[in-house]
Amino acid sequence: MFAVILLLIAAGALSGGTHGPSAAHAASASSIVKPAKQYPFPKGFVYVDEVIPAARFDIRYYGEDNFVGRRIAGYKAPYAILTRQAADALKKVSDEVASKGYGIKIYDAYRPQKAVNDFIAWSKESSDIKMKQRYYPRLDKKNLFRLGFIAGKVRAQQGKYRRYHPR
Repeated sequence: MFAVILLLIAAGALSGGTHGPSAAHAASASSIVKPAKQYPFPKGFVYVDEVIPAARFDIRYYGEDNFVGRRIAGYKAPYAILTRQAADALKKVSDEVASKGYGIKIYDAYRPQKAVNDFIAWSKESSDIKMKQRYYPRLDKKNLFRLGFIAGKVRAQQGKYRRYHPR
């Protein structure tokens, strides 16, 4: 499953090296020792930082600063992974916006099915709302799938994609 969340930011903001929205998050992110990258991938997949070295990343599902409040299953390292085709397309965008003084920050990329399964299991635990105030204060947790904030699977059907919401 793919979910790329991308933000264009001023190039000056990129030079600070922060990976998160706050100084505290940046300090904790800089103290994280990244695990070694695992090779090889299935054919056609790449680490995005190897294709777009200038990009910044905030892979929150590897840590605890996300809507669940813990590391999500399937995130074994804080790296963005995409198909070569998707990474090359983002590289073109990165190069184009760099000429205008902007850069890209990627908050998510390839999402393992284990992570989706983890989201589904979390959604069924109605008492687990420790991150509600920060991430979904005006929403009832039971509606996150129905409203499209989380999708179980994306299924191809006649050339079109539709969201699958677990019941």
